[in-house]
Amino acid sequence: MSSCTSCQALTRMIDAHYQDLEDDYKQSGRYKFMDDSLEPGKLVKPIRLDLLEDTKTRRSCVSCQEIVNNLIQDTERLTQASAHVQIFSELLIMQIEYPLQQSKPPLRLVPVETPSPAYATARTCDPQQADIALLRKWIDRCQTSHGNECLSSTIPPPSHKIYLIDTEVCCLVHKSADCRYIALSYVWGQITRSHTTKSNLLALQTPGSITTEAEQLTIPKTIRDALRLVSLLGERYLWVDSFCIIQDEEDTKELQLASMASIYANAYFTIAAAEGKDADHGIPGFCGSAEAREIDQVRFHLSSGRELIAHDSDTMFPRRLRDTTWNMRGWTFQEGLFSRRILLFNGSVSWYCRSTVWEEPIRDPTEDMAGTIELRSAYAYKDLAFREPQWPDLEQWASLVRQYNGRKLTFDGDVINAFSGAAAIFQRQFNGGLLWGIPEMFFDHCIIWMPGRTLRRRRLDSDSSSASKLPSWSWVAWEGAISLQGYSVSLNQSPYNDPGHGEIQPMVEWYKSKTSSALASIRFPVKNTFHSIVSAHRDKEQEACPDGWTKTTTPQGNSYYTNDLVPSIKFRLPIPLFNHDIASMPDNESRFLFFKAQHVWFLVEQDVRTPDWPGRYVKLCDPLGNWAGSFIPHTPTSDPFSTGESCELLALSLATVDTASATYYRLDTALLPPSKDLKVYKFYYVMWIEREDGIAYRKAIGMVDKDIWDQQNPTTIDVVLG
Repeated sequence: MSSCTSCQALTRMIDAHYQDLEDDYKQSGRYKFMDDSLEPGKLVKPIRLDLLEDTKTRRSCVSCQEIVNNLIQDTERLTQASAHVQIFSELLIMQIEYPLQQSKPPLRLVPVETPSPAYATARTCDPQQADIALLRKWIDRCQTSHGNECLSSTIPPPSHKIYLIDTEVCCLVHKSADCRYIALSYVWGQITRSHTTKSNLLALQTPGSITTEAEQLTIPKTIRDALRLVSLLGERYLWVDSFCIIQDEEDTKELQLASMASIYANAYFTIAAAEGKDADHGIPGFCGSAEAREIDQVRFHLSSGRELIAHDSDTMFPRRLRDTTWNMRGWTFQEGLFSRRILLFNGSVSWYCRSTVWEEPIRDPTEDMAGTIELRSAYAYKDLAFREPQWPDLEQWASLVRQYNGRKLTFDGDVINAFSGAAAIFQRQFNGGLLWGIPEMFFDHCIIWMPGRTLRRRRLDSDSSSASKLPSWSWVAWEGAISLQGYSVSLNQSPYNDPGHGEIQPMVEWYKSKTSSALASIRFPVKNTFHSIVSAHRDKEQEACPDGWTKTTTPQGNSYYTNDLVPSIKFRLPIPLFNHDIASMPDNESRFLFFKAQHVWFLVEQDVRTPDWPGRYVKLCDPLGNWAGSFIPHTPTSDPFSTGESCELLALSLATVDTASATYYRLDTALLPPSKDLKVYKFYYVMWIEREDGIAYRKAIGMVDKDIWDQQNPTTIDVVLG
């Protein structure tokens, strides 16, 4: 087999690489994939292949031809493309590059044969049929070798019984939630399908009523395949939402939806059917499925005769998964988040757990190694099995909200239900619980949430009346990426007395109600307690710490606090921690806020683009046309504002920021005041509102310079915010 000079060098590099690995093993007794101390940034000098246009004309080099024919997709830019291969830890990585264009994601080169079984090798996949024995081996190996890292959950099983499909007797059974069952995560779509209702519950508990051949039921193909798969894997019980939740029994449905985190967290493992746009796609590769699986296994050869297969190198979250409907849907977010272990079907099959990632196209040496957790692969998927926080971690909640709210829902009204499992977990963390997804404890910090990009207004139905609207002041009413912490609260990072941190002072006393009625008797105060906790701490900082808390002062004079329940966290101040006794559900009924607020009319000047922001800012001016501040619109640039348009603003809180601090410099330039010689900058967080039938609705959040606002002689008005 002839090859070019570059490919000959590549062959020598790979052969030498495996020899080095064997030499290291002889000296240390450990293979590199087992070595936790391996420096991830340690790279071997890459072998750069010749320009691919040259390789295209050099027909004698088999390796180069196979690269061009099988791996280069952008043939129009072939004359400018290049490729290089380098060694990263024990991996061979190929990078295809195009000048003046973002490089293609790297590919992992996996040899078909290696000098030792301790190294990964490529595995040929049958497009028609996955290897059930391999999947059972993965499950058994994780179960027997990975220990509590994969098998334990900080989230207890539901205290109530749950319905499961018994695949042996083929019907619904009512079982304790601590039994062994498999959960299914899939995309419903908009297909017509059978589901459990009050009227057919008894019939579905009759043996033989739920089978893959049942003619009296419209069972989607994905669920039919999952029923077969559970049996093939030697398991018995399957939990699937459409059959295991009584869809028209509202009380039990609400309880089951709130238990979703617990149900997935305590499943033996989760089957994730990531292919297709609805539940009729099925799980190709099983049970005589007519559809062949799409599996990319591109092979090429080196001059030594060694055969390599190019494979997706992004093991942590494969590129082929990112664009799936399953990964974009709101309902599947918490299902993947809380599952301890996932058997993922997306063309080929993969096993994800907190100790490793195993993939059908690659034989990982840890698949065949019994032992303890020290033998884990370097590619463990740590985002699985979400650990329930033991303190009011606002940053963690904000991160989940940001990820979830960017996903799509077929029906806007599902925005609460599809996230209810996560909400039920965090309901116990925050003093006062959650009000439409906003922690009451940090209400002033989160009512000023900001859009990450342009947003779309959600509605419960097609009716445009106020009765059909989700509360405009909450993120649940808007689809798209958002930052929940309009003003950041870092309880466990910087010491509390960091002078650069800054603070906000509340200007509003919030009340909530289920109706827009003016009756004060049906309004209830929002438990916005964080400010009082901070104030009480300042007043008593020199006194003894509360029970369970310890204060430590650093040599620099800063202080932090630790608690016996979470000793690894350094807190800025003592705060209420996890409350196991809170049994209430999040408040998703009180849609209206009542409050008094300072009120001023300003003018919209113009859109502003900044290099640090993908969206836009809009400048605000006072009635005389002088700069006053800025806001970030929710709507896209295709919905422009008119220069000189009046906007009604309400002041919600006063922010004070040290201009020498990072907090000040994180403010984008469009939001900063004209140059002033200040050590402290003060501004108001304001809400732009629009009105409908006497009810105010959020339109945007902005910032207005304090001095300019105060010069307008603001009036105080009563507001009902819907």
